[in-house]
Amino acid sequence: MATFMVDSVPFDSNDLADAKRGLFIATSCAWNLLSQVENDKASPSLETLASLAGALDVPIAWFLLDTSVAPRVVRAAERPRRRMPRGSGAMTQVDGGIARDIAIFEGTMPAGHRTGFHEHPGDEHHIVLSGRVRFTQGESVVDTGAGDYVLLDGTL
Repeated sequence: MATFMVDSVPFDSNDLADAKRGLFIATSCAWNLLSQVENDKASPSLETLASLAGALDVPIAWFLLDTSVAPRVVRAAERPRRRMPRGSGAMTQVDGGIARDIAIFEGTMPAGHRTGFHEHPGDEHHIVLSGRVRFTQGESVVDTGAGDYVLLDGTL
């Protein structure tokens, strides 16, 4: 039995053969086609990619992503900063505005202050890092403490 190192992680060649066999069965693709795709000798059709994605339980888009894109970093000192309404604290945009589908903010408020009424699209996800925070949405009021997570419904 041969053991290989891939990215410094040992794996057994029998495990690899079992995985390939499982993929062959799950996709109903020809064994030689899977081998050619694996070795970059064939370009799979969208139907084949969809079958592979289904068998691996991943989005088909994963096969089309550019893997050469480096991770993007927003340094703490580079985060956009702004004051909260009425000067009652500050917010930094943790993601720097570079994310496509989410905006992540870190806010600080002195005890006894509040943000006031505001609106924006989408749900709000909050995690209380320290202290206590009272959240109000409509008629509901929730008191929270350090470590608590709160979801405010963006449709209200």
